[in-house]
Amino acid sequence: MRLYSTGLTSPEASLTEAILNGYAPDGGLYMPVRLPFIPTAFFNNIGGMSSDEITYVTGNSLFGEEISADTMKEAIADTIDIDTPLAEITPGILGAELYHGPTLSAMDIGATLLAKIISNLGLNVGDPLNILVATSRDTGVAMAKAFDSVPGINLFALYPSRQITDIAESQLSSIQDKATVIEVHGDYGDCHNLAKTAILDNDLRGTMKLTSANSINIVTFLSKILHFIYPYAKAVATGVNPSQIVMAFPAGNLSTLSAGIIAKRMGLPVKRFIVTGNSPMSEMAWRTNLPRFKRLCNGLTDCNDIIFMSTTDDMIIDTIAEVYFSNGHLLDQDTAAAYLSLRESLKPGETGIVLECSHPIKSRNAIEKGIGYEIPAPPAIKRLHPQRRNHEKMSANYAEFKQFLISRL
Repeated sequence: MRLYSTGLTSPEASLTEAILNGYAPDGGLYMPVRLPFIPTAFFNNIGGMSSDEITYVTGNSLFGEEISADTMKEAIADTIDIDTPLAEITPGILGAELYHGPTLSAMDIGATLLAKIISNLGLNVGDPLNILVATSRDTGVAMAKAFDSVPGINLFALYPSRQITDIAESQLSSIQDKATVIEVHGDYGDCHNLAKTAILDNDLRGTMKLTSANSINIVTFLSKILHFIYPYAKAVATGVNPSQIVMAFPAGNLSTLSAGIIAKRMGLPVKRFIVTGNSPMSEMAWRTNLPRFKRLCNGLTDCNDIIFMSTTDDMIIDTIAEVYFSNGHLLDQDTAAAYLSLRESLKPGETGIVLECSHPIKSRNAIEKGIGYEIPAPPAIKRLHPQRRNHEKMSANYAEFKQFLISRL
């Protein structure tokens, strides 16, 4: 696989180079020079295929030029253990529960795949590979868990002080033996900028191997294609008309949307996408993967099969309560927004699939406000110790962060 930079001034890179670089040297994001097309027969027969077969065909189509068949099979061995069941939310609308991994997040899929590929390609051999992750919710925990058993990896998770949920902070506390957790006195944009500046710092890169692991990393980004292909396969297996499937999901940082566009151009016959976010949207979140989205959509004018919608907090709370009291299904805050937009725009004969990317417990406050009582925590959350908060603390000053990284050599 050859990859170009959205900055358009860096030379093309191999998959290995892109994984190790994180960002392209010009600060751009890596994108495939050529998108492979998966034969129509794959999607025609996908309802009868196992998750490992689906993952192998998808992964081999993307990475087969650099990763051997045996290595690919080894890399997906743990990834496919993450179940992605479909649940009926209302007639005609299904919820794809992508959060059944070890940290209760859809990020577990990409994190485990990235960890296995790095290990199987030997990219962690020699000097330790230092992975920087800016996180506001799920990414840091998923990456730390995935790389827990991979030698030769140092992971640094940066999160904004007092701007994440109690559960997210408790999960980050639980990974302190597996990663260095840094509480940054700033917002998510500051965390993102610290990580990006370090990765692009040639002086720092001369002393340590640095890369990213969130959706900036090409493997983590492209693994989100599976967020679409898995639910599509399960829906087709239940008899859903494959030509009438519409998918909805939170806007996030546009990585899911960009991956969905790629999945569709690789052959996934989804009719259209509904992309939803609360108002106002986070400007930094949008900027993170906006260059990829703009390259895929020829600026911003060539994606007619995408509908952007927004909701309010009150509408989300009401939707959570409505769905729960109608059928007992709990929606997290972002999924409720996506479900509401999908329900309003779905046409007769279409089947909607909402991507549920985070366990409902992570939106506990919003859910309990909507339904009026406490929801039970799953075992993975019950085991957390919220009082353990001895994270590293620092300002958003890059010189301070750089010196901290050097001190860890």
